Amino acid sequence: MYIIIGIIIFAIILGLAFAVYYSSEKQTVYTDLKGKHVLVTGGSSGIGKAAAVEAASLGAHVTVIGRDVTKLTSAVTEIIAKRTDKEQKIQYAALDVTSDYNAISKCLSELETSVGPIFMLINSAGMCICGEFDKMKVEDIKQMIDLNYFGTAYPTRYVLPGMKQRREGIVVFVASEAALLGIYGYSAYSGGKWAVRGLAEALFMELLGTGVRLTLAFPPDTDTPGLKNENLTKPKETMLISGSGGLQSADMVGKKMIHDALIGRKYSVFGFSGNMMSLLFCGSIDSLSQILVQISCMGLLRTIMLVLFACVASVYQAAGIIAPVAYGGYPYNNYPAQPAIASQQSNILRSPFNLGQISTYSKAIDTPFSSVRKSDVRVSNPGLAVGRLGLAPAYHGLPAYHGLAPVATAYHGVAAPLVSHVGVSPYAAPVAKVATAGGLLGVAYSAAPAVSHMTYSNGLGLTYAW
Repeated sequence: MYIIIGIIIFAIILGLAFAVYYSSEKQTVYTDLKGKHVLVTGGSSGIGKAAAVEAASLGAHVTVIGRDVTKLTSAVTEIIAKRTDKEQKIQYAALDVTSDYNAISKCLSELETSVGPIFMLINSAGMCICGEFDKMKVEDIKQMIDLNYFGTAYPTRYVLPGMKQRREGIVVFVASEAALLGIYGYSAYSGGKWAVRGLAEALFMELLGTGVRLTLAFPPDTDTPGLKNENLTKPKETMLISGSGGLQSADMVGKKMIHDALIGRKYSVFGFSGNMMSLLFCGSIDSLSQILVQISCMGLLRTIMLVLFACVASVYQAAGIIAPVAYGGYPYNNYPAQPAIASQQSNILRSPFNLGQISTYSKAIDTPFSSVRKSDVRVSNPGLAVGRLGLAPAYHGLPAYHGLAPVATAYHGVAAPLVSHVGVSPYAAPVAKVATAGGLLGVAYSAAPAVSHMTYSNGLGLTYAW
């Protein structure tokens, strides 16, 4: 019965996925850029220049925009060497894309007049200055927001009316993996890139039915001059995180970004981490496989991401950068920290006339990423205490487990068992003990604890029990 219900639910979900995908707008696939005008901001170096080179190799007229004329001149020479036809126009324009919008509009209008309508706009201008947000210069924060967000928004605002009128055109936003996940040291940078992502997600809807489309790229750390400058300001925590993701080449990123845009992909992602995060965090529909993976594997994907988060946290702790969270009001003062007792309980059930007892003991030991729950049952046999002058009560205090809160003491009179755990580690079984005190002969035996239940769980959702 349950199998049939599961099959029905799966069929419904599959049908909905197909319906959503095939009802979405179909994209035109371009195989080349012959005769098209491609404009690249930030095209004098790095990813922007790599994208411009690839566009030229596909037959496009290419304009690169930047502020450094020397770098622009060098980039144009390199792009010309890759063009496939001598009729292709390759030029540059010195422009600050964070300047007044009217100045940007005038420059791009002149370029369209001399070269042709802009068919593809690649917004690659950007920069990153790392640091903890409260320690950063306000001027640096503003500079990054201006370049990373307005440097994308202003040129896009200019080209969209013309593209809509011609009912064709492609816009590419170069964001970052930092626009998918907040990362230590990228607080101000992430703010600008998340704004770029938010703009793109809204434009996906606004551009439906216009013939114009947009591709949002999430490159990871890429071997560019910009990354070298960025590394100069990275805190050690940021270096540990970003360094674990590997390094991509600018040529590969620029080339893939162009081809993803040509075939109509909404997202251009790179490597395992980029694919995982885009599946988890990106909202628009990009492909049927994306829908099916999200429906069937979201729980698994989330688990994998939690593993990655745990790995990052482990790197932090191994480096002594952070200490684990404190529990129950007992903070960790030094690193490395030891497990903390979150809670413990004990109960004792004695038989009539105190001829024997059953004691239960439970405790929870928590670490920052895992917890152990243990419940013990101890059964003690009858004991006999005989004094020379008759039955005489005696007082025996139970020593505490090492590292734990003291265990309540017990009075041992006639037939009261005596349990001693002196010198035994918290996980060791108690031993039989024969004790005498002041002429009182006390005989007691305690069996090794029988563990009735133990569980282990961690922050990744994994639980074991035995």
